[in-house]
Amino acid sequence: MPMIRVQDWTKEQLEEIKDEEDHTSLDSVIKTLLKERTNETTSTNE
Repeated sequence: MPMIRVQDWTKEQLEEIKDEEDHTSLDSVIKTLLKERTNETTSTNE
């Protein structure tokens, strides 16, 4: 699995999202954000 390095301030933001949205891990938060980003770019390209 690829590894992503994040800045400390980014990690804090991810922790906040994790808590707010009841994710089980930071990996889950990142996957969700990437999915949303992919969905946004495909919907604007249509």
